[in-house]
Amino acid sequence: VSLKSGRKNLIINGAMQVAQRGTTATTIGTNKYTTCDRFLQEFPPAVFSVDTSQETDAPSGFVYSNKFALTSGASLGVSEYAIPFEYRVEGYDATRLGWGTVEAREVTLSFWIKSNRTGINTVDFTMQGGGTNPFIARQYTINSANTWEYKTVTIPAHTTATSINYANTNAFSIFWWAAAGSDFNSGAIASSWGVQTPANRAVGTTSTVSTGDYWQMTGVQLEVGSVATDFEHRSYGEELALCQRYYQAYVGTAQFMSMGLAGAAQSGTWAECAHQFPEMRVAPTAAISAAGTFYILGANEGIATSATIFNTTKTASRIAIYKAGLVAAQAFTLAAQNSSARISYDAEL
Repeated sequence: VSLKSGRKNLIINGAMQVAQRGTTATTIGTNKYTTCDRFLQEFPPAVFSVDTSQETDAPSGFVYSNKFALTSGASLGVSEYAIPFEYRVEGYDATRLGWGTVEAREVTLSFWIKSNRTGINTVDFTMQGGGTNPFIARQYTINSANTWEYKTVTIPAHTTATSINYANTNAFSIFWWAAAGSDFNSGAIASSWGVQTPANRAVGTTSTVSTGDYWQMTGVQLEVGSVATDFEHRSYGEELALCQRYYQAYVGTAQFMSMGLAGAAQSGTWAECAHQFPEMRVAPTAAISAAGTFYILGANEGIATSATIFNTTKTASRIAIYKAGLVAAQAFTLAAQNSSARISYDAEL
């Protein structure tokens, strides 16, 4: 079987089409997935205030981009950094690279970037579970402010890495560094695979950022080989299905609109339904919105007074809804009381 079989692009949602959590997020927390699926950010919340958004500003051939914007900012301390974008590659998707074997393959990362800040930025690949977390970094330059630019970097094969996570965990992470303090940019660029040295991860990046600085990205592709090829466009439906391995959201659209879940009253105050969904990476962390956002449709219908979710597996959960005046064994349908009704499952890396 060829290592080139299957999807060419290892990156999911590289065209930033899918944003299940919403198209805007304000004053976000660090190390969080916020708007465009599968991409997260790292930065010091004590120093920055950051908004993220899915934008309809994109280079030719694309519709959407992912934007990271500073609503407040300052010079970075020695141990601080701004990573507008981070992507974590699941081990099952990384097996085709053969890293850690004699058949290891080089890869090329390509992407479109836009920023008001010109100058050197870096991309670093860090393996997880590779003994000493081996890593390698590459520099690229943003030449013109507020202009979409196409960038490519090639990463050599790593034949000697050990204990790489080729399972349903994080095999390696890709970090796009925009700014960093001296703990991360005072060394020499890590041009070959080696033990992770913090000072070599963001060499050349600035240590000063300002309110209003932003970075936007789209068209992210990671493929086997030394040459970047045309972006592999996939349908929205396919990208959504791939994203749902890591996160799923079921959202009410309007009052009394069914959430697609049916069940039965277990007593005069308690009703329960099962929720089956596409298989996820692991049993996810489940969350459900406030009880008052749900409505029980059926006999003695009305607004729920309490809602809980439990017994969650990779493919299903149980949802309990409480309301006085139910009749045991009577069927019901779970509906939205308003557009805030939301059930979500998080199995992100």
